[in-house]
Amino acid sequence: MFGETKLNRARHEYRALMAVSQKADVMKCVAYKRLVRGSLLGFAELQLDNGLVLLSCSHHAANERQWINPPGRPQLDAAHQLMTDAAGKILYAPVVGFADRQTRNRWSSAAVTAIAEYLSADSIAPAVAGAMNGGEMTPEPRRARSHYGS
Repeated sequence: MFGETKLNRARHEYRALMAVSQKADVMKCVAYKRLVRGSLLGFAELQLDNGLVLLSCSHHAANERQWINPPGRPQLDAAHQLMTDAAGKILYAPVVGFADRQTRNRWSSAAVTAIAEYLSADSIAPAVAGAMNGGEMTPEPRRARSHYGS
């Protein structure tokens, strides 16, 4: 009985993973703004299939790996001043959470795919790809479009 439960759970997780990887309209990138600093490549607006739009998702790349962070907000201390780490970088608190690491990784992978599809239709795609491979980004990207129409 215990083995069947694990097997059913594994089947469910596999189906969920396949649904995310095969369903092209789970998430789409509706705007992208390039901003290269360290591992940061830019910020994306990601629209989920239910209509929810996540603003300011940060797109990162390092060591031949890409990932997306959901939006965050700067952390403030008791005096309402920005909190920073030892290196002076602003600390951010998550505003969106995930049930577990596997779910977060699946979401990030789908987001990377959505951004890649958005950029492949854009003139800056080669520049972003070059930056991910250590190259220079010279072309100017088109202006990020807001889903609010402004």
